[in-house]
Parts: sequence; structure tokens; C-alpha cells
Amino acid sequence: MQTQACDCDTCQQLAIRLSQSHCLIQFERREGITIEVEAEIAGKSVRMIRIWCEQHQIGRRVSGGPWVVGVVALRMLLNDGLLSLRSYLVGNRSSPAVVDYYAQADLKGLLNNWRSRALTG
Repeated sequence: MQTQACDCDTCQQLAIRLSQSHCLIQFERREGITIEVEAEIAGKSVRMIRIWCEQHQIGRRVSGGPWVVGVVALRMLLNDGLLSLRSYLVGNRSSPAVVDYYAQADLKGLLNNWRSRALTG
């Protein structure tokens, strides 16, 4: 199913094409959840979450499988954290605003693990 390009302020401000998104890259299972679970958390329909994944790049298909939604990315979208979402989608995991969202999702340990691996790798 192809969706129309979104012309909302969020998409215009982000201006990031899906092929450039760093959502859930580096993939870590703890950071992603299914569309169905995310729909329940957000109080939205499964269809709406799928559309948001496509239009706002808050999720991705891992290895061609079902959609996995980024917990951190969805929190940013729901809280109008557009600058944080922009930083997240371009791969910036060190911005204080992005780090705050990881902490809110109880995922700050992932950032520490990635930094440690980068320093020793």
C-alpha cells in the first residue's frame, strides 16, 4: 500500500527521506516494538502507526520482515520533540535531548553500550 506524501509541519520540518533515516540503526531489539503494541501505547490505530512509520520514519522493516517501531522515535513524535527527532533520524545519539528520550524510555544503557563498543572497536 502506497501512502501519499505527508505535507504536515512535522514532515516539512524534518525533510528526511526514508532511505536516509537512521531509525533503529544500529538495530537493538529492546529499542523497537511491534506496531500493535505501539498502537496500544499511543492510543492510535495500527494503520495510523504504520502510516507514521512511513511518513515520519519512526520505524522500519528489519530484514524485510514486519514493521518495528522505534520506542524513542515515537515518544519524540508524540511529544512534539521535532528537533530531537531530527537529530535521532540523522543518527545523532549524543545530543542531550536525544539522550533524555532514551533515559525516559529506560534505554540509556543502550547508548552507553554503543559508546563503549565504538571506543574499543
